[in-house]
Amino acid sequence: VLVDNSGLITATDADYAVGVSLDSTSGVATLVNSGVIRTHSILDGEVAVSGADGVQHVLNYGDIYGAAITAGGDDVFTNGVGGTWHVTNHSTDFGDGDDSIQNQLGGTIELAFHGAIHLGASGPAGNAFINEGTIRVLGHGLIDMGASGSASNLLPLENNGIIDFVDGST
Repeated sequence: VLVDNSGLITATDADYAVGVSLDSTSGVATLVNSGVIRTHSILDGEVAVSGADGVQHVLNYGDIYGAAITAGGDDVFTNGVGGTWHVTNHSTDFGDGDDSIQNQLGGTIELAFHGAIHLGASGPAGNAFINEGTIRVLGHGLIDMGASGSASNLLPLENNGIIDFVDGST
């Protein structure tokens, strides 16, 4: 499955809005976004990308507003040059599997309004989060690397970029 968006995808629902639903029972489901994906719902119901137990790859070079929710599988979210992922709720959950988030140089991940990213339980290789761009925290934000069995995840968040906690609020 391949979804290539260079335009505008919007989803609106009173309780739960999903912008792009990816699922592949064999192989990889891939989203390439150079446009805008935006959801409108109650805060925790804003899901930009939803996936199932297969493997999901998200490559973002545009703007994604909302959570990414995947289930089991070794999922990858790459936020590339010019990409901004606006995480404005605590619904993002990558589920089980050795998941990876890569925020590349020129990419921005914005955690706002208690925005949280949960990588879920990992397999033997562990979950990975590599930041070479900017992580901007406005108010409260959380990155949960997940666990491996009964132990903490073996891989830390690796930062080679900028983590900005200056939100200008008074």
